[in-house]
Amino acid sequence: PVRRSLRMAIRVVVTSATRTKIDAVRTAFQEKLHLEGEDMLEVDGLPTDSGIPHGQPWGVQHTYEGAMARLHHLKAQLRSEQ
Repeated sequence: PVRRSLRMAIRVVVTSATRTKIDAVRTAFQEKLHLEGEDMLEVDGLPTDSGIPHGQPWGVQHTYEGAMARLHHLKAQLRSEQ
């Protein structure tokens, strides 16, 4: 019998539309997971709101709260796509 390797593509969503950030995440995943070929990794940029006034967090607590808000909004956006 022939053994086939079932490989699924990995989808990563970056909460930014900045090309530099998206490319950096793609490179990091490709290097750490030793992914070959672009069909194995899909990296998308989907800007989300952090809820932080003035857009820039001040301190660790604001950074954490902004990150959690971005994840919450991202999950809601992805659910609405389905």
